[in-house]
Amino acid sequence: MYRGATSLIGEYNDGGVLFGPGGVLFTSRWPVNELGQTKPGSTDEDKIIDLAALGVADSHAALNFVPGGFAGAGLVKLVSWSGGEWYSASLTPDGSGTFDLTGLLQIDLDLSTVGFEGLPGGPEGFTYVSGLNPGFGANSMLLSEFSAGSVAVYALDGNGDPILSSRRPFLDGLEGAEGAVLDPLTGDFLFSTFGGGDRLVLVSGFTEPPPPPIPEPSTYALMLAGLAACAALARRRRAAHRS
Repeated sequence: MYRGATSLIGEYNDGGVLFGPGGVLFTSRWPVNELGQTKPGSTDEDKIIDLAALGVADSHAALNFVPGGFAGAGLVKLVSWSGGEWYSASLTPDGSGTFDLTGLLQIDLDLSTVGFEGLPGGPEGFTYVSGLNPGFGANSMLLSEFSAGSVAVYALDGNGDPILSSRRPFLDGLEGAEGAVLDPLTGDFLFSTFGGGDRLVLVSGFTEPPPPPIPEPSTYALMLAGLAACAALARRRRAAHRS
């Protein structure tokens, strides 16, 4: 299910970089379909979970924790590029300072059709937005769509999963939208791009900063550093695979 790390932090990193419980850095590893975990002070990833062995479609690209005050608070959500397969799981301490994924399930985002429906647009990084922000009206998710060159907004269901039919555009005309995070102090939305200038883009105007995440609010501010790492490290091995 997992193996000891043999690589430097950030190798294969894609659209998911965030800190979780215990200050552990979680990194999405594309295209090898793995989830890395690095404990504070480590220079190598301390644990790498083989997501293919857990049934995750090739290949996992991003993850996030549902924040406190949201339906589904505390659950881990994962998405694969490019098929948009969406997954939900919980974290369980493994006794070594890192975590196992437990109860991992693929979520069908459209029960009216046959088979499992995922997210369109080649999904990558995503983050959660308080419904108290003007124009949202309900707790929502902002999603970077790498293949579509856009950022979309989704309303959430009772488990913190996006409602497929609720999709509406937030930003269009981008190239390679990838990471996603909200500044915990200002609420500003930041995302990274790959292949379109390799930039960090800031969108201001949010009035309600995101609520503390589950399970450790003290680690949330570190997500900004995670986004910077995402922009710097996502260049690795991407061009050859997405040409």
